[in-house]
Amino acid sequence: MNEIFNNCPKNSQTQKLRAARRIKQANSRASSELTGSRVYPDGTVVSPYEPLEPKPPVSPTVPENDVFTGKRYQPKRDSEADLQGKKLRLKRRFKRARILGAAAALLILVTAVTISITKGIKIFKKEMLIKKHPLQYQEIVEKYAEEYGVPAPIVFAVIKTESSFIQDAVSSAGAIGLMQIMPQTFEWLQTKTGETLDVNSLYIADVNIRYGTFYLSWLKERFGSWKTAWAAYNAGMGRVKSWLDDAKYSDGGELHNIPFGETKAYVERVAENAEIYEELYYQNPDKKTVE
Repeated sequence: MNEIFNNCPKNSQTQKLRAARRIKQANSRASSELTGSRVYPDGTVVSPYEPLEPKPPVSPTVPENDVFTGKRYQPKRDSEADLQGKKLRLKRRFKRARILGAAAALLILVTAVTISITKGIKIFKKEMLIKKHPLQYQEIVEKYAEEYGVPAPIVFAVIKTESSFIQDAVSSAGAIGLMQIMPQTFEWLQTKTGETLDVNSLYIADVNIRYGTFYLSWLKERFGSWKTAWAAYNAGMGRVKSWLDDAKYSDGGELHNIPFGETKAYVERVAENAEIYEELYYQNPDKKTVE
């Protein structure tokens, strides 16, 4: 039996032990009193309780020679042409990256410059508008605008359009002062206020603005819209009433076409100046001055 076991040189140690179990199991009766392991006549000890520990797996090794060709393995090396191609591709990638980076930087710069220029233009325009549309006589204007219910931007717009804030301005037709009030209109307005002021009082800023604002308020109440009121302020109430009665110029309620070019341009200038004053000094998104 030992000869059969010993004549297995090609088997692994585990296989030898298994063979020892198969061969010697029938002839073994003795057990160790200390461990309980079976002791065979040749001295082999096999524990029935503890499994045999297998050997750790051996990591596979790469064969030195190719299985099919029998030639020795050699590490792959790039040829000179391949290396040059790789270098060229890397250069192209770097070049593209530099171009894209430069383009992005240029785009950011152009955007920043455009925004700066746009803001600068807006600031410049606003400064020019403020110079051309001052708030002269602000205290007087706002006082009588509140008293007679006329928006302050409209009063400033009429002063700007009529006299450009020249207190002693006199027109070729004889209109006087900041709001260019005709002497006969001034006398007619005094019949409603109960005053008897001299016509030269129209050179006083307080008097001129007070009567001009009162006249605008009366015209608005009479005709119902600011544009029609401005047309009457420039051309007179009689003409505007005749235009309103004419289907060519009105639907009976508001002027849609002004036959006098001067009056038409006047209404457009007042509307434009009123919007500018409102935007510069009296901005209110929930309320429109010109209606």
